[in-house]
Amino acid sequence: MNTRSQESSQLQNVVRAIGWFSIALGVAEVLAPRATARTSGIEQRTGLVRSYGMRELVCGVGVLCARKPGGFLLARLCGDLLDLATVAVTRKPGGRTQRSRAMGAALGIAAIAAADAYATRACSRTGFQRRNALPAVTRDYTARTGFPRTPSEMRGAALSDFETPRDIAGPRELLPFSRQTDDAQTCRV
Repeated sequence: MNTRSQESSQLQNVVRAIGWFSIALGVAEVLAPRATARTSGIEQRTGLVRSYGMRELVCGVGVLCARKPGGFLLARLCGDLLDLATVAVTRKPGGRTQRSRAMGAALGIAAIAAADAYATRACSRTGFQRRNALPAVTRDYTARTGFPRTPSEMRGAALSDFETPRDIAGPRELLPFSRQTDDAQTCRV
C-alpha cells in the first residue's frame, strides 16, 4: 500500500472514531445531563448540557454519514471551544475535588479539540471524501410524464374494463360519461 493510500486510510479511521465518540458523548449528555455536569465539575445546568448533547449527536451523525465530513468536523471543533469556555465560566464553586474535575474535563476537551483540529485540517488539505461514497448523480426527469403511454393512448383506458358496482347510485345526467352495459343498471336518484 502506498503512502497516500495509507494516510487516507488513517484519516478515515480517525474521522470514524471522532464520529462515534461524538455520538457516545451526545447520548451521555442527553440521557444523563446531571451526571455529565457533575463529572465535568460544572454547575448542573441540564438544559445547557442536553443542548450540547444534541449538538454532539448531530455532528457525530454528520461526520459518519457525510461524503465530505469537513464541515461537521469544523462544527465539532467550534463546539469544543464552546465546551472549554463553558467549563471555565460555569465551574462549581467548591473544594479541591471540584477544581480537579473541572481541570480534568478541560484537559480532556483540549485533547479532543486537538484531534478535531487535526482531522479538520487534514480533510480540508487533502479534499478528503469518504471511501465507498456514491458519486453525485444528477438525473434529468423533464421528459417524464408519469404515464406508461402517450396521453392520447391513455385516454379512456380506465373505462375499458370498468364496471359500475350495483350499489352505486348517481344522477342520470352523469350516465353519458360512464360505460352503459344495459338499461337495467340506470342510476336511481
